[in-house]
Amino acid sequence: FNSDWALAQGVALVYLVKAHMAGARQIDGLRNLSPDLATVARAAAQLGGGLDGLTRALGHWADAQDLERALNEWDRARITRLAQEFYAGDQAITVFGVTNDTISGDGLMLTEKPLVTREELLAAPFQYGLYTGRNRGEVETAFQMANLSGIFPESAIITENTGIKKPNPAGLFRIAEALKPHLMIYAGDNLDDWQVAARYETERPLDAPPCLFCGVLNGSPGPMSFNLFQERGADLMTQSVPHLLRWLSQRRRTWAEAKAPSRS
Repeated sequence: FNSDWALAQGVALVYLVKAHMAGARQIDGLRNLSPDLATVARAAAQLGGGLDGLTRALGHWADAQDLERALNEWDRARITRLAQEFYAGDQAITVFGVTNDTISGDGLMLTEKPLVTREELLAAPFQYGLYTGRNRGEVETAFQMANLSGIFPESAIITENTGIKKPNPAGLFRIAEALKPHLMIYAGDNLDDWQVAARYETERPLDAPPCLFCGVLNGSPGPMSFNLFQERGADLMTQSVPHLLRWLSQRRRTWAEAKAPSRS
């Protein structure tokens, strides 16, 4: 799931299906009812990922009637609104433009940990673009919390507000136009990210820069990340963005030294 809201919607759908299968609504009992979330997630990934893959996976466990009832009861807008309130808390109006009618206090976003620091990004000799499924309010909040303001050129920031969503490769084409690199490396931690890079490579004209995909492990697919990216032929994989930056910087230095004229 590329979107946190889609993930929340997916978990809710799993429990709705279980509730109809069991004829019960007690959450503790449903949590212990097979299949568990990890099993469902693996099946959804194998069937294309996202909410479509999840719906197909649930169809293997639930009968058609139970699945249809769950889908009819599935209020995706309400689930998204609650998830936004949990995440932003009292800042929901600033971040998402919605009032926190149900949840008050600090949001979960204040517990977020930066995956890369400003110093690590500036120490590497590269330009940076950002293609995210989050909206501009979330991005600005994250920039402030992680001290990343000014790192990404405005023209190379693609958020939900631009109307471009993963896995549409238009976001990468816009970043390529903004930065004009010779080569792009798109780092992402889920299958939508891989699809973005794969579609970009399929659709790019000859004068557009090539794009490699680097799968960042330990993201939303969890322990399945390595196998999922390997099966799809990811160009690179890394445990973290700082590790990737250090490796790329060393490769660039090695290449520059090899190209330098000999003084002997």
